[in-house]
Amino acid sequence: MARPSSAEPCFELRVDVKRGDRMRHATLVGRAQADATAVAAAETARLLIDGHVAEPGAWMPEQVIDPTDFLSRLASRGLTVEFQDSVG
Repeated sequence: MARPSSAEPCFELRVDVKRGDRMRHATLVGRAQADATAVAAAETARLLIDGHVAEPGAWMPEQVIDPTDFLSRLASRGLTVEFQDSVG
């Protein structure tokens, strides 16, 4: 019997980026990973349908989608995105 997504354990995805002596990471926190994937796909499709992506051609999403707007959309659907800078 499948569990409802609200019963899924929490997950956290962390991405680290380092350039010179600066490091920044972003963390995405949510419940079911499948739900997070579905939310991201749905919001990407919504941005395309609503005309927020005007560049024709084949692009990586981060090349044509404003990250602030996209992450705000994820947050409104229950996912938490946190950023942190560090030096060293």
